[in-house]
Amino acid sequence: MVSKARKRSVKAGPRVAEEDIKSVRMTIRLHPDLVRILDARAAELGVNRSAYVEKLLVGWAKADPRNPRIDMRGKFLDTPDPEDLRKKSPLVFAERWQKFSHAYSIILGTPAPQSWFEEPDAYSPQHYDAGDTDDANDDERPGKWAKRVLKRD
Repeated sequence: MVSKARKRSVKAGPRVAEEDIKSVRMTIRLHPDLVRILDARAAELGVNRSAYVEKLLVGWAKADPRNPRIDMRGKFLDTPDPEDLRKKSPLVFAERWQKFSHAYSIILGTPAPQSWFEEPDAYSPQHYDAGDTDDANDDERPGKWAKRVLKRD
């Protein structure tokens, strides 16, 4: 006798807000030896290579005190602008800058340019693109920073 096939119940996954969906893909060329290193380090953490590289990039972006605050996925948080934080607490900002400059020096082999620390334009939201690389969604990305970004010419 043939048994009736059971229907599997399909469970809906967690609902994700549209603005939380990762929609930009980045492609880079790497030497195969570097890929092997990234694979090994990702395996140590129990994540895939893409997730590991994303963690590295998010960590680097979070370390730079000139950048707006982001969450662990790289999404802008609703926090004060870096320039406002710099004016509010210059000592804390200088300490963060010193740590970032040290990390920059270790990773890139040269100290971070002091002009980055001193120039107010370095903290301006106009440095951040509000949409995808094709400029299709410039006005659609939510968030305090994205709303204030000036459109590119």
